[in-house]
Amino acid sequence: MKARNINFLIALLVCSATLPAPAAAQVKADFPNVLGGVVRSDKWIIRRKAGEEEFIGDVSYKNPFYAVSADWAMFRRKRGIVDLKGKVHGTKIEKTGAQTESFSHTATYNLNSNTALLKPKSDETVKVIHTDPKRGKWTADAKSAFFNEKKSTVILSQDVKIKGEEVSSLSKQAVYDYKAAFFQFTGVPVIWGSHNKSDFAITGDSATASAYYNDISITGAVKGWVRTTNEEYRKYGAPVGKH
Repeated sequence: MKARNINFLIALLVCSATLPAPAAAQVKADFPNVLGGVVRSDKWIIRRKAGEEEFIGDVSYKNPFYAVSADWAMFRRKRGIVDLKGKVHGTKIEKTGAQTESFSHTATYNLNSNTALLKPKSDETVKVIHTDPKRGKWTADAKSAFFNEKKSTVILSQDVKIKGEEVSSLSKQAVYDYKAAFFQFTGVPVIWGSHNKSDFAITGDSATASAYYNDISITGAVKGWVRTTNEEYRKYGAPVGKH
């Protein structure tokens, strides 16, 4: 079988399920080709009747483009589900040099739909960091992150904060399209920061923005302000934030 071409980080387990595992690299134990490549763990339990394979302690998978680690993992073969829990960290490196990292408490990968759902502990957030050596970096914090490989999107939900190098945003939900390199914000988003030697803050009913906030569009009940370097304000509707 041929490995599918996965376009972003958290689908790596979906992709790697079809890759061969070189026995020479299997250091801790002779694990099978469950998650693809080399799966390492302190302990491995097979439940053949249930179609389950459990990995306990220091679970990791790595190849030149993908890496994932967790405290625990369960592969439910019959359902095509991979669950990870405890300090879940994933990394995906593109051929262009762009890199995406994710940090969460749990992650559920569905090999049938090529999707993954990441969640934090109740008092924490899921963190997603995307870095492009040519374009810049953005960091997102949210209460959940849902990656869809087929659509090349990630949906960030609940108290979403995204921080770019000069511009940041707050919203109830943000959808990032990896192919188009664009954000779609909903839930009365607020976007603020510096652009073209001006400081600004703006809000509305919804918004779109390029990955690094070079282009921003706000629609519906738009309010905000812009301050140029000569301290001149231009206000739009009611003021937003402190200025």
